[in-house]
Amino acid sequence: MKMISRGDSGEEGLSHVYLHGGRVHVAVEKCLITTIVVSSVAVGLWDIAKGVGGMNHYMLPMAIGGGVATPRFASTAMNDLLEKVFAAGASRERLRAKIFGGALHANGEINSAMLRDLGHRNADVARARLSAEGIPIVEERLGGNHGRKITFRTHDGWSEVMDMSR
Repeated sequence: MKMISRGDSGEEGLSHVYLHGGRVHVAVEKCLITTIVVSSVAVGLWDIAKGVGGMNHYMLPMAIGGGVATPRFASTAMNDLLEKVFAAGASRERLRAKIFGGALHANGEINSAMLRDLGHRNADVARARLSAEGIPIVEERLGGNHGRKITFRTHDGWSEVMDMSR
């Protein structure tokens, strides 16, 4: 495993949240969010002045069939994250983003090109939505063929990425 740090984690006094796939978490208090992504994508947002931020973790770039809107799908996860950070007092002009995940499925049992390309499509959705919202992406840790453990601090955007290579 390879660890990449982005500064001092400063974990003292922070609440800790493990973010499961298909979930969104936004905090107005200092919070450390941890999640694990492979082909799924996690988007971290924070307001650089207000100290609020959050993260989503979605698995699929679009809803399949007439399914119920859920943060398992990119559009719902992005909508939920944006609505919640704005409700917490964030300003669009001060938001910054980081995107993680989007790895290639290296599983030999997956024969469908659509499934193998799932991570790339998940990442494309995040980039397109953030661009449409005018939110700068300050870091991307995307692609490859392995998972990543992400730790993200909501109040200032600090992050740590541990590559889970074989």
